[in-house]
Amino acid sequence: MTQTRPRRRPLTHQEKLALQERKQRRREKMEESRELAKGPIDLTFCLLVMLLTAIGVFVDVAVITVAPVALTITRRLPVSRMKLLLAMIGGGKCGNIISPNPNTLVAAENFNAPLPSVMAANLLPALIGLAVTVWVIVRLLPDEKTKFAGEPVPETPEPTADLPSFRVSITAPVVTVLLLALR
Repeated sequence: MTQTRPRRRPLTHQEKLALQERKQRRREKMEESRELAKGPIDLTFCLLVMLLTAIGVFVDVAVITVAPVALTITRRLPVSRMKLLLAMIGGGKCGNIISPNPNTLVAAENFNAPLPSVMAANLLPALIGLAVTVWVIVRLLPDEKTKFAGEPVPETPEPTADLPSFRVSITAPVVTVLLLALR
């Protein structure tokens, strides 16, 4: 027994005008976001992952946390995935220099220095690494947006689009948590 969708009634003139206005606003927002994308988006992600790792989050966890946002941006804007990934990994390594990891703890203990002082001393090398990552290494990559085989051209979903079930939606986060638990 198959269910058939009820037939939609024709739109009134006012509803058509409202729909056109919504589409126009959506186009304007896309243009605005394209203007914002002309800024150093790789610096933003590099700093974000750097801050996450600086507070003690592992680099791979920080990159996995930020990656969905980066992938969404690369789908909608002409930004290279490889550049963003390299910026995130570089930011993670720079944040790892500052973070209270075992190396920093041992250095503070052996030199009888307070941990915050050792972490503050590592701030300058981390910022230099950040600058080298964003303004040298990332700039060496080609500017083209990488396309994957079989990747469909993304379309902006309508607000009334059918959403996936809870079970499908929760699968990716659960798998991520399980993989990180195996660490």
